[in-house]
Amino acid sequence: MSQIVVFNLYDDIKKIDQVILLLQKQMKDIKVDKTIRDIDQSLRNALVGHKRAILEVCYEEEEPVGFIFGNICSGIESGKDYFWINEIHVKEEFRRKKIGSLMIKYIENWLKDKDIEYVAAMTSRENEASKRMFDKMKFDESDVVWIDKYTK
Repeated sequence: MSQIVVFNLYDDIKKIDQVILLLQKQMKDIKVDKTIRDIDQSLRNALVGHKRAILEVCYEEEEPVGFIFGNICSGIESGKDYFWINEIHVKEEFRRKKIGSLMIKYIENWLKDKDIEYVAAMTSRENEASKRMFDKMKFDESDVVWIDKYTK
């Protein structure tokens, strides 16, 4: 039986060492080299009381098997808060078992309780499984160009 928990404070995360390993696996999958220490520091920076980052973790028999990491943002276009999914990942052996969809549904309901009506995410063009899952969850695909720059 899946248990899903939403965390906004680092110290509340159950099985933090296993969660960090899961995050590190996702980073490797997207070809980003992050150490366990890097990820731990990033979570400590993000999940503090005054920030609006969220880590949703799906546990199977107390083992973390999937997560969504995102931020509650404010938008001029929407005139409200919205949720941006930065990362979503499910352990390989738990894929195609509806864990990703379960986590999306859970976070949508959690957000509705907070009067947040809009969710956005991105995935690579090559990630067909992710695109299918988002399509099944009634997300609209946009033709957007991602542009970024590091300031340091």
